[in-house]
Amino acid sequence: MTVKKDDEFQDIKYRHLVLQTNDFIVFIDCEIDIDWKTTDDYDNRKKEEYDAQRYHEVMNHAAEVECIANNHLEESKRINFKRMIGEAICRNFEFDYENAEKMLNKAENYISERNEEVSRKWYLKSCLCTTFLFCLFGSCFWLFRENLASIIGWALLMLLLTSVAGALGALLSVILRMRTSNLDAAAGRCLHYLEGSSKIFCGAISAVLVGLAMNAEIILPIFSKIGKTNAAMIFAGLIAGASERWAPSIISAVGGEKNLDKSTKKKSDAIETQRRNCEKESTNYS
Repeated sequence: MTVKKDDEFQDIKYRHLVLQTNDFIVFIDCEIDIDWKTTDDYDNRKKEEYDAQRYHEVMNHAAEVECIANNHLEESKRINFKRMIGEAICRNFEFDYENAEKMLNKAENYISERNEEVSRKWYLKSCLCTTFLFCLFGSCFWLFRENLASIIGWALLMLLLTSVAGALGALLSVILRMRTSNLDAAAGRCLHYLEGSSKIFCGAISAVLVGLAMNAEIILPIFSKIGKTNAAMIFAGLIAGASERWAPSIISAVGGEKNLDKSTKKKSDAIETQRRNCEKESTNYS
């Protein structure tokens, strides 16, 4: 960083100095925003030397990049981000438009990566906390299973334990798919927490639906015949929570059976009507 003292810039207060020359100063102010000031001589000379279109394109790009959400980041990371934008503005003031654009692109990539890290942390934290609560209740259910079973019955108790397995399955799914998740820190911490919690609850509900389907022998009736329904429910609940597809497919299958019955009935009515019409035509012909 080259620093040249100029009386015109002495009264400026800043958090971090990016660059000061005899023509301009670029700095990060006390609110961690980029700001600058130029001399009158530089402004007059600039009109003769600069490419107006490219100059304004860089300044617009700098404003766009600086508006990317970053208030949730650590102060050191925010300052690094703003320094990169400040350096790009310095290159622009020096009419080096190509390097200015390169620096802005690097700043944009930097803040996008930091925001993605924060988003993953918020999302995973929410999923872990929600799953922990399910496991805590599940442990209590299991420790006092004899007393609970006498009150609510083994069937309902097993459904509650199956929901815990579904929550664990959903957490496993979140961890395995974390790299491919599309998250945006600009949405805020609260929305990430809500989405993470709803993900785990969705896995638990899916597991319960699968458990009900197994009890009703809609799927995997073989386990009820050999007396292994409880263990199979836990395992199936874990898979249902992780896959997010099993429970919806069961619902579709049940709905499909009803639709199939209606379709079959319509076809039978059509065949019967056609048969009667043929009989009438044969009678008339005779």
